[in-house]
Amino acid sequence: MNTRRLAAAALVAILPVAAIACGDDAKGATTTTTTKKTEKKSGSSTTSTSADGAAPATISFNEGIAQLQAELDAAEGDICKLQNLGSSQGDIADPATKDEVQAAGEFTADYLNAIADATPADGSQKAEADTIHAAAEAIPAQLEAANYDPKLVTGDNSIISGNKELIAALTTVQTSAQATCGGSTTTTP
Repeated sequence: MNTRRLAAAALVAILPVAAIACGDDAKGATTTTTTKKTEKKSGSSTTSTSADGAAPATISFNEGIAQLQAELDAAEGDICKLQNLGSSQGDIADPATKDEVQAAGEFTADYLNAIADATPADGSQKAEADTIHAAAEAIPAQLEAANYDPKLVTGDNSIISGNKELIAALTTVQTSAQATCGGSTTTTP
């Protein structure tokens, strides 16, 4: 699972919208992620590759979510850090158990709330922040009602990717963040 989809959520693996690279890595180069889809008899999967073409390592869901939570805590409301969350990691395994899906939902709600809270103080994105907060508030109940079905937090049919109002609000916030943070926008298909 691509960490930008888990986090960025991103915008947890859950958010297949544009992700902003809000800065440079240690070498001074902007970080980007390239993905390609491969077809299997049972469906499709997404494989990520780094700029040098090597496939990143996949880490366990629990390790990945712990790293993302630490990054979220360290971001301290900085929109640039929030938009770049998870970019230093390899792929994170999909949540498979009820506890993992619940953790993914809780992280996603926290992440979305942090993004909404980081919108401009002048109130110019109040409507977007309200939409993002509402979605964050709804996620735990939606997952519980569906008995923590992993399909709700992964892929193109997740509870986030199906929320067009949320996607529009996040896109507006991301566009604004790009202007503030610099960097480039990469879209994960």
